[in-house]
This record gives sequence, structure tokens and C-alpha cells, in this order.
Amino acid sequence: HGVRQYTPRTISMLTKIFNDCSYARLYPLGGKKCNIAHVALRRFQQRSSIDAERTKVLQDEYADKVREAIMFDSEDLHPRPAFYALVIHSNWSRRMF
Repeated sequence: HGVRQYTPRTISMLTKIFNDCSYARLYPLGGKKCNIAHVALRRFQQRSSIDAERTKVLQDEYADKVREAIMFDSEDLHPRPAFYALVIHSNWSRRMF
């Protein structure tokens, strides 16, 4: 489940619900470059009046920028991740992580 809209505090509250039978790990993903790419996507989505051919070009450009951003941001940990991945392992017999 993508948890971009949650903070570490609200995620902690969520994982406490599962404390009896689960454990969780929160992975920060992305960073400054991914955040910039996300803003670019929002701008792209606001341009609904452009023609289909130009839309395809912009989609390809955006995909390239996202790939570059992911590669750049994956090299270091960032204080402001683009989003988090929350993994909850429930009813386990052997720990996975």
C-alpha cells in the first residue's frame, strides 16, 4: 500500500493495530529528484487540453525523468523521501525481514 499521504507518526499508529500478530518495516523511497518528477507529473496532468500526439511525447519525457530520478535518489538516503513503502508481515511462523 502506498503511503505517500501518511507521516511516520500516522504509520506508527497504523502498525500498532497489528502488534499482536505482525511486525512491520517502513522503507523510505525516493528523494529530492523523485519529488521534482512528481511535481512535473501534476503539471502534466493539468494540461488536459493538449492533443494526443503531444500527450504521448510528454508521457515519454516524464517516464524518462522518473527513471533518472529513481536512479539518482537510490544512491543515497534522503531526509525527505518521495514516499514510503510499508510492509506488514502478519501471522508469521518465520521472520522474513
